[in-house]
Amino acid sequence: MLNFLLWTSAALSAQIYPVSEWLAPADHRALEAAEIGWSGSIYRIVYVGRGETTGNWSRRITTWSAPSDLLGGGPLAARAGNIQATIMADCPGARSGALRSFAWSGRPAAEFWVACELYPETGRPDHYLVRLISREEHLLSAAITFRAAPTTAQIAAARTYLDTLILCTERSELPPCRSVPAPPRTVAD
Repeated sequence: MLNFLLWTSAALSAQIYPVSEWLAPADHRALEAAEIGWSGSIYRIVYVGRGETTGNWSRRITTWSAPSDLLGGGPLAARAGNIQATIMADCPGARSGALRSFAWSGRPAAEFWVACELYPETGRPDHYLVRLISREEHLLSAAITFRAAPTTAQIAAARTYLDTLILCTERSELPPCRSVPAPPRTVAD
């Protein structure tokens, strides 16, 4: 999935893209930001549990902010479906749940689940719960990835967890929004 998003966003990276909104996990004290930065025009933050690393984690939370026209225009469900298909194509034999469309804080949102029993790049399983949120200027995403097949209860808890994400802006004073450096105003900063 990441390779597809990097390739897609590379064409956009020459544009000035202001990041003025991003998502932060409410339980920021239990997590640490292991990676922060640009991938093309996508501003990404990868969180892992305290004491874990980007190579050795049990649960990873990835948030990103991108231009609202990333993956083209059109309905959010269609763009989410494209990302879902890309993740599945990167993992032979992957299974997926149905794409769910709903409203999150009054904005269109889409969510899907993908189970990859053996991700070829790592030789380990990756199970994704991905949520996309359409904002006026941004396409926001949060994904929870498990390294072991989660139970039905863990999937339900992950959905509830995504509901607790905080929408941050440059003016936000909430601790989760300030737990990582504010994104630069543009890719060039």
